[in-house]
Amino acid sequence: MIKHGIFCKYLGKEYMVAKRFNTIKQIIEEKERIKRLKPSFYERCYKDLAIEPGDIELWSTDKKDLERSFYVIQNDVYGFICMKVVHRSEVKAAYRYNTYAYYSGIKCDIRNHKNMGFFFLETYNAIKIDENSGMLIEFKNRGFTLGREIDPGHFSFIMEVKQNDPNLQIFEERKEIDVNSL
Repeated sequence: MIKHGIFCKYLGKEYMVAKRFNTIKQIIEEKERIKRLKPSFYERCYKDLAIEPGDIELWSTDKKDLERSFYVIQNDVYGFICMKVVHRSEVKAAYRYNTYAYYSGIKCDIRNHKNMGFFFLETYNAIKIDENSGMLIEFKNRGFTLGREIDPGHFSFIMEVKQNDPNLQIFEERKEIDVNSL
C-alpha cells in the first residue's frame, strides 16, 4: 500500500488519519456534508456516531481490525476499508508520509490503483503543451497519456503501471509530526 498523507500509531499499529474533528462546527458541517453526498453511508456509519472535538477518524484495510471495534465502511471490488473514531489523546505518534515515484526518469505522484497489482502515476509538474511540443511525444513514448489541465495550456501526464515494472522506483519520506496538531 502506498502511504501518502497523515498516519498515526494507535494501539501499537499504524493507521491512516482520514478526518480530523477539531471543533463542534466542523463536526456538524462534516456530518451534513456526508448526509447530503452519501445518505446511505451517513445512515450506516455517521448517524449515531458520537464525535467530539479532538477526535480523529482512522482507516484500515486490515480485516483483523474489526476485532478492535473498527467497522466496515467499504467491502467491494475496490477493496476493504474499516474505520474507527478515537480521541487524539489515544494516539501515541503521528507521521506525514510523502510517497512519490520516478518512472523512466520522470518524477510522479503515485497512488494505489483500484485494480490490484497496479499504481496510478501523475506527473508533478504541469507541462505547457502546444502543437509543436516535443514534450508531448517524449511523454507518450514513455507510456504516459495526457492528463488534466492544471493551468490554461499546461497539462499533467498520467499512466497506470504494474507494481513490478522495472522502470518504476518508489520513494517514501516520513516526517514525525506533533500528535496535538491532529
